[in-house]
Amino acid sequence: MRFAAGVALGTVPLFLPPLVGWPGPVAGYAYWAPNYYGTLTAPFSLGAAAANAPDYAATLLGVHSRVRFFPIVVPCLALVGAASTLRRRGVRGHGALVVAILLQVGLALGYFFHDRRLLLPVLPLVLIFAARGLARVAAWRAWVGVSLAVAAIALQMRASSRTRSPERAAEPIAPVLRTIAVALPREALVASDVSPLLAWLYWIRGSERTFLPVEGRGRVTEHPLTDRHVRVLHVKSATRTDVRPPTTLLVDGTIDRATVMDGRRPIVAVLCTARGRRELAPRLAGELRPWRTLAGCELLASRTGPESRVDGRR
Repeated sequence: MRFAAGVALGTVPLFLPPLVGWPGPVAGYAYWAPNYYGTLTAPFSLGAAAANAPDYAATLLGVHSRVRFFPIVVPCLALVGAASTLRRRGVRGHGALVVAILLQVGLALGYFFHDRRLLLPVLPLVLIFAARGLARVAAWRAWVGVSLAVAAIALQMRASSRTRSPERAAEPIAPVLRTIAVALPREALVASDVSPLLAWLYWIRGSERTFLPVEGRGRVTEHPLTDRHVRVLHVKSATRTDVRPPTTLLVDGTIDRATVMDGRRPIVAVLCTARGRRELAPRLAGELRPWRTLAGCELLASRTGPESRVDGRR
């Protein structure tokens, strides 16, 4: 009875958003694609599963190049533990753990939103089976069990040290965005590789500014200030007539001058990712000039238009 109650409680978040409505405050996905995620099955598709499978598989196998929930030793031990435990009679509850792992991975795999955090609920369950597997191996050969445990710890410490390196360290988001907001002209057209939601919260809300993503079809950069949703909308718009991609500053790699370069207001591009500063800045150089660097982000401003406002005299 307690197990059933726990399962019911754990599944509440899965069913509550569809029941109350995807655009509502519980889910909030209408910000990205209004009127698209309106049914229970709409967020799940075979296309999403195919797109998510390689990255999720590498994550669960412990071989992902950037993110390590655990080293490859752990899933190997988990398979040994699951196989040996499920074969034993009188062991109860472990079948339910396997079902829970498969259910969570299946839901995350077919879900439109790609995020490795959706796999985190299976982490403690995998570790339970890995501990069983390690105990099984140690009972067979103690020195093998000790060697595997040491190897797992060493590999995880190495992966953790890479994650904590200065290059990957995430700066606090709010101070970075607030520092930039102070410098932006109040009526500017702001283009950035920052997430549109963060840009709206810190730069657009309460001002006369408008926002454009710099590009829509470029590869996604792993960065605390970015997301992949603009690109998702562009991809979906190729096959769905009811999904319109947002307007971007760069169209096919060049600035859409007819749309945004009208000279009536200052244009500021804010590039906060390494890829943005390295690859996107040169594409914007023909129409925008280097302006200043703030909080690690490079700002470029329009060469024509209200120069005094761009330079801070509003």
